[in-house]
Formats: sequence, structure tokens, C-alpha cells
Amino acid sequence: MKRHNIMVILAISGVGGLGIADEVTVSSQGEEPRFSVSGRYFIHYGYTSPFPLTENGATLHDTTYPDGFKDGLEHVLDHRLRLKAVYRPLKSLSINFSGDVAGQIAGDTTNVGRDYVLAPRDKLSFYNRSILRELFVQWRFPFGMLRVGQMQSMWGLGLLANSGDDPVPDFYDKRFGDLVERIMFVSKLGGRFYLAVAGDLVFRDETAVLWDKDIAGQGVLSFFHKGDVKGNELFAGTYLVYRHQKFDNDDRLRAFVADIYAKYTWAFGEPKSTLSLEGEALLVYGDLRFAQGGGPPRAKNGTDILQWASVGRVTSHIPKAKVKLSLDLGALSGDNDPTDGTATAFRADPDYQVGMILFQEVLGRMTALAPERISDPSLVFKPPSGYKTFATSGSMTNAFFIYPAVHFLPIDGLDLALAFLWARALAPVASPYNSAENGGYPLGFRVQKDAWGNKKWDGKNLGFEINGSVGYKFRLPKSLALSLAVQGGYFRAQDAFDDAYGKSLGDVYKIRGLFDFIW
Repeated sequence: MKRHNIMVILAISGVGGLGIADEVTVSSQGEEPRFSVSGRYFIHYGYTSPFPLTENGATLHDTTYPDGFKDGLEHVLDHRLRLKAVYRPLKSLSINFSGDVAGQIAGDTTNVGRDYVLAPRDKLSFYNRSILRELFVQWRFPFGMLRVGQMQSMWGLGLLANSGDDPVPDFYDKRFGDLVERIMFVSKLGGRFYLAVAGDLVFRDETAVLWDKDIAGQGVLSFFHKGDVKGNELFAGTYLVYRHQKFDNDDRLRAFVADIYAKYTWAFGEPKSTLSLEGEALLVYGDLRFAQGGGPPRAKNGTDILQWASVGRVTSHIPKAKVKLSLDLGALSGDNDPTDGTATAFRADPDYQVGMILFQEVLGRMTALAPERISDPSLVFKPPSGYKTFATSGSMTNAFFIYPAVHFLPIDGLDLALAFLWARALAPVASPYNSAENGGYPLGFRVQKDAWGNKKWDGKNLGFEINGSVGYKFRLPKSLALSLAVQGGYFRAQDAFDDAYGKSLGDVYKIRGLFDFIW
């Protein structure tokens, strides 16, 4: 039966893909080759144990699933060739290129999220994720540097603007990257201080896709310090962005972002050991206006935006002990009342990640189904405005997390890694459809309204995850390398994913086999 007049919740992603790269240098770097090429080709296999994306007895497209709906994604085999080239006709002038040829070449497919996630797995293809990533010209002057063209966007830890590029993370693949058509000028103000100004037309990020007729313009201003301080390296800066976006359905977004980032690295001992402290914190303020109404009851024509996030990272490399240690921790705002007129849940760039199962698989796949369910004509008379944004594409959101990791390097080339993730939500982890059926009050992805009755549901413990890896890197002649690795992960869900009777989602496992060739 088609249901009418249901109260809906609004989800809006954090505004991403706005920044400038903190590795910018103004002066030329001595003798550089006239032409250089580098790249990486990988084939990565993954298996994830099946788990339900909905409550038991869920209905979708007139079909009822007694044990909950499953998307059928277990085995996947991805490949990607990333090629980079730099041509330097003059010492002060360079032309930069990078591009991907990528796709899923074998394994399972699903139509879930096909129209809503950034990288759907609805078909096998050698090239359907291929893209031109960069093609820009860079000029260096005595007083600054100018870049013009299409380029990656990166700032800090990548919480907001993330290039999706190297370094390769431990337990997941960076699959996206924020790409912009940009004019940027960086000027050295004196000493180790720099000022950067940029104007962007967004080509692709998690909020806008130019070829889908999303038109997003940005202005960027950044002031930062980069250089040596008492023998140690310091980068610290502020990053301010104004963004105006018109979506393909004529909805409009205005947002202002203030982001601060710092990294300080100490070198000590013999042989040289290092200790680095990094931190990034941001605030997003703005509004979203719906061209055709359809927003939540207290904001039918649009909603205000007030979101925040703060993350930190401590890393240490101790060659004498043959270990690398790291600790990531942070918090990303949630939304305790999605039916009001303010969207407060921040969504990180999907290439900023910890772990390998919780955010990428469990929450990523549950939310991928959400737009389809809330717009199913057999269930809903009219979908809410902004319903397409319910899919997170695996982005981290609404969470406090702690993520320590250790790498043991007993011999050259061998890397043994172990990591642990614990996470708790800051606001209820709510299913858009189940919450709408519950009059707008939050209900989880696996909670049946009728069975829940008048009980209060407020599960916030997401769970914990243990990841391990064994990898070996073969160093070949002429700067070539071959890397092989086997990885495994175990996720134990907690009460945020319980059903109406307190039954757990259970354990989710993931196995990965990695082959990488680097030059």
C-alpha cells in the first residue's frame, strides 16, 4: 500500500573538495628532469561476508524480505592504472598530467545505490571509473607561483578536501578524489609564510558532479606557515572557502568553511627516529534551499547548515625498533533532530577513512539503499527533497572514533600491520525510511516500528574492528617495485545496529588480496 504524508528527515553531506595542496612550493627545486613519468597499477580482490541492510520483514519494490534485504555483494575484483607525467619546457614552467583507467573487472554486482553513490557496483567494466584527474600548467616566479587548469584538491589530513592520491592507506583504496577547474596563485610573504588565493569550478567531488549539471563555484583563501622551526618541520595554516552551488534539480547551496590544520615533526635519536603530531578542525556554516519544497516539517523550503569536525593523528617511526606507530582519533558532528531547520551532521570526504569495514561496508551499503527505499513508489507517495544525499558512499559521519595501528618491519620489504578501531555515534544512527514511518523520530536501520512499539531506541555504540595485514614489497631495478599483501578484518557490531528485539547485526568479516606494480 502506498503511504502518504510521512515525515522525512534531511541528510546533507559536508561540503568537500575545496582546498589547496599543502605541498605547494614557490621556488624551483634545483635540477629536475625535462620529462618524467610515474605510476601505479593494481589488482585488488575483496570478500565481505553478507549482512542485512534492513530490518527483518522489510518491503522493497513490492517484495518482502523476512530476514532483511541483502545486496548480494560479497566478491569484488578491482583494477586501476594511475599514470602521472610532468613536462618541463622551462625551468620555471611545467605541464602536469594524471589520469586513471579503472573499473570492477570481476565479482558480484548490485543495483543498490546505482543512481546515488559515487562508485556504484552495478556492472562489470574495465574502464567505467576512468577519469582525467589533472591537466594544468604551473609557472614559478621569484614572487610566487601560478597554477591554471584541472587539478586535485587537498588540504591537511583530507577531512574536507581530499585528492584521493598517494600515500596509499593501510586497509582501503582511495577511489575518488576532489577535482576542480582552478586558477590559483601562491605568494611568499616573507620568511616561511605564504598566502594562497584560488577560484574554482568543481569538476567532481562528493557534493557536485559537473557532467550531471551540478554547477558549484568556490573562492579559496589560505594563509600558512611552512618550513623549519628549531630544526624541526612545521606546517600550520588556515583555509577559508565560500561555495555556491546549483544542483541539477535547481536546489541551491551556500556554504562558508573555516578549516585549520597543523603538523609538527620532531627528529631524534640515532638512527633518526621521527614523531609527528597532526590536527585538523573545521566549521561549516550555510544554507540549502529547495526549489520545489519538500523539506522536513519545520523547514519545508530549505534548511540551515551548521556542522563541525575535529581529527588528530600521532605517528612515530623508530628504525632501531623496526616499528611504525600511529594513533588517529576524532569526532564528526551528527544530527539529534533531523526534522528541524538545521542540518548538523558533517560528512567527511569519502577518501578520509579509518578501518576497512564499519564505514566503507556496513554504513556505506546501508545508506546506499536508503534513497531507493525512501523513493520506492510502492511505499512512498512522494520522496523528500534531498533524498539522494542519504547515500554516504562510505563517508565517515556522526562518530567519535579511536584508531591505533602498528607496523612491524623485521626485514627490508616486509610489513606486518595490526590496527584496532572503536567508534560511537554522537547522534542516533537512523534509517531515513524507518524514521519517517515512526513520525520523524529516529529508528535504526534494523528496527521494525510495529515491533518496537513505545520503547525508546537510542543505540549509539557502533562497534569495534580489528584489522591485520602481511605485505612484502619487492624492489626491482630502475625504481620499479612489486607489492603483494593479504589483509583481513573483523567487525563486531554493537547496539546501533540491533533490531527491535535487541538482536545484534552479528560479525562481519573482510578479506583482501592486493597486487601493486609501481614505477
